[in-house]
Parts: sequence; C-alpha cells; structure tokens
Amino acid sequence: MIRVELTRDEAGLLRELLTVYLADYRREVAGTESPEFRHSLQRRCNFIEEFVRRLERASA
Repeated sequence: MIRVELTRDEAGLLRELLTVYLADYRREVAGTESPEFRHSLQRRCNFIEEFVRRLERASA
C-alpha cells in the first residue's frame, strides 16, 4: 500500500481539481459509443468519485 500525506489545503485542492475533472470525464463517458470502452471509462469514473469521497472524509 502506498501512503501519501497531504495538508488540509493540499487535500482540498486535490478534491477540487478531481471534481472539475470528473465533470468533464462524465461527459466523455456519456459520449462514448463503444460499450466496452464506456464500461472501462465508467470504472475509472467510479474510482475518482470514491477517491473524492475519501478526501472529503479525511478533510472533515
């Protein structure tokens, strides 16, 4: 397991950046015609969403 220590400010900035990126990524997922590729993109989207939630919990 890899552990990275972040200050609250760093964690907040990372969360903000991922949230902005996630909005664009969701549009890419929605516009993808290939079911296999869409599934792959959706798995990544789910990972990013969970990571953002973890950052939010850790920053609370």
